[in-house]
Amino acid sequence: MRPSLEARYKVTDASLSQFSMGSGNNLEYNLAANISVENPNKYSDYRYEKFIAVPSYGDEDLNEVSLSSFEVAKKNTSALTPLVFKGQKSVSLKGDAASKLKSGSVFEIVLKLKIKVMSRAGKVEIYNEYKEECKLKVPLLNSKEKASEKFESTDCKKYNLISAQVGSTSSGIKVI
Repeated sequence: MRPSLEARYKVTDASLSQFSMGSGNNLEYNLAANISVENPNKYSDYRYEKFIAVPSYGDEDLNEVSLSSFEVAKKNTSALTPLVFKGQKSVSLKGDAASKLKSGSVFEIVLKLKIKVMSRAGKVEIYNEYKEECKLKVPLLNSKEKASEKFESTDCKKYNLISAQVGSTSSGIKVI
């Protein structure tokens, strides 16, 4: 079996400095996350044309953060700019998510990544657009009950291939 040449994504650190219900069912949050991207491919750099991260709690998506395009060199791992999600959102949490919000010190947050990446094999450009999901258990920093909780690094998993395109380049013209 050949090793995978697909990029690997890992949330190396995450923390919440605020996570509570404000007035009018508004979830007030301040989440910071550090992500690393590994390119195991020894032949091609990866160029990211789209990288959007959206945290979700109790099936409610919070605000999204987009990164500018960037590259990860072949056989390299890059730490991305730290992502900060801060704001408030009107939510209607149900069951477990609502009760844990009132008494919890560690919260289950799903970080969804929407990615469009290009790699090159000779004169052929390969574009992939897909989604990754990172299931996080994020500690609340100002929690008095379990202030010693540590975030554990979490690998992300691909859950949806949106599209794949192959094109060739000749004289700087891309044909798809």
